[in-house]
Amino acid sequence: NEPIQINQGYGWTPYAKGGGYRDKNGVDHPHFGIDMSNGPSTSSQVKAIKDGKLYRGSIGCYDGPLIYAKIKHNDGLDSLYLHMIPR
Repeated sequence: NEPIQINQGYGWTPYAKGGGYRDKNGVDHPHFGIDMSNGPSTSSQVKAIKDGKLYRGSIGCYDGPLIYAKIKHNDGLDSLYLHMIPR
């Protein structure tokens, strides 16, 4: 229940403008998500936007695996939680 902190917004953030999401063809891309955390807390809880079935996994990222959780909600909406740090 701690307040969240937005670490990087959606779109052409300073990191994206600096080539942070450059693809293998040299094309820069915007940030397609919102990065947030609950600050310096030691809590490992992640709260979903609403109930649903939980899936978890990882996919390859340029500097290592990207840990994620996906929730399929009963109304057809899917929510994704990326860059999760396993504990």
